[in-house]
Amino acid sequence: MKGALIACLSLVAAVSASSNTLAANTFSLEQEVSYGSAMALGLLTGYEKGMYKMTTYKPNDRCLDSEFQKLVVDTFGSWGTPAFSWTNSASNIQKAILLVSNWCDFDEALYTWMYFCYYSEQCMVTYMSQSLMKKVFQVTTVANDLAQLYMDGIPTPKDTPTVV
Repeated sequence: MKGALIACLSLVAAVSASSNTLAANTFSLEQEVSYGSAMALGLLTGYEKGMYKMTTYKPNDRCLDSEFQKLVVDTFGSWGTPAFSWTNSASNIQKAILLVSNWCDFDEALYTWMYFCYYSEQCMVTYMSQSLMKKVFQVTTVANDLAQLYMDGIPTPKDTPTVV
């Protein structure tokens, strides 16, 4: 349930942030919500396939479906207008959270990360920064090797090794 709440509120935050610039865009609120839902489904699918090696994973058809999208659009479509009502919005947000909780696997994915971070020290900022710096140095080494190969030219079968 916590994962569904976090996923739903993240989508709501993304929509509300983008709805501030909606007047400047040519996209409607429905298109923004549809796009956000598609991104969230892609993120979930990639996570499940990559993390758990589930190559045949496919999200449930009801996960972030048109019913969910309509609830989000109805909530934020009236935001800031005289027709806006916290009662209706709270009801819509509750229904949206329940839909995500019932039909999407966000809660399992977030539970895995929370469990991992709670029982290990690998989510600490110092550990993550050290790990990131190791990766940066690895990428830098590979880029340096490629640049050296480019500058020296690709070896041909007629080249002989030089011993210094």
